Amino acid sequence: MDDLVDPREQTPGSVPRGPRAEQRRRTRDQFVEIARAMILRGKFHECSVDDIAKMSRVSRAAFYLHFKSKQDLLYAVLDDQRSRYERLFNNISPKSATSHAGILQWLRRYIELFAQIGPLMPLYFTQEGLAVSYRKSHATRLMAIRALGHRIPALKLFGEDGGIDPKREMKLLLFLYAMENVTSTVEYLDGGIDVDAALNELADQFLTLVK
Repeated sequence: MDDLVDPREQTPGSVPRGPRAEQRRRTRDQFVEIARAMILRGKFHECSVDDIAKMSRVSRAAFYLHFKSKQDLLYAVLDDQRSRYERLFNNISPKSATSHAGILQWLRRYIELFAQIGPLMPLYFTQEGLAVSYRKSHATRLMAIRALGHRIPALKLFGEDGGIDPKREMKLLLFLYAMENVTSTVEYLDGGIDVDAALNELADQFLTLVK
């Protein structure tokens, strides 16, 4: 089952320094990526901890140094996907965010990311429960709004006192809802909408927020 291992973008994290700590981080990341690849291919539930350890080329005992159970590994995969989502907002370029072409490029990156997350979405609701998933999703949106506000001063999210303008926050929240609806439609209803037209409309909508 080694063919289930997909290459991943490395995620720098705040971890202790040193060769041993670095090796532990790499091993943990490898477990997460293998599990993610298995989930996307519908193989996760049928595999055991022994199978996952074998694909990682480490011992079963090594698995339990990082995770309490297979369920714990599943939560780590979901958390990793949330981290990827957060980085997209934290790394947006202030310059590109004020041009139609720049926003279009950023929106396409978002759709590419959602294409990775999409097959995992049902797991958020089945594993965490509907209420918890909604609360976490809303917290993630609020994080995204603040990240955009810090990265793009033209959004004028923060007042002179450093507080958040509630009207601006609501406008950004509505934009995020629209963006999520478009991307989920693209993912789940292949060919259901004119993607280029939808993205151009979203880009125009965002640019009204920076004027």
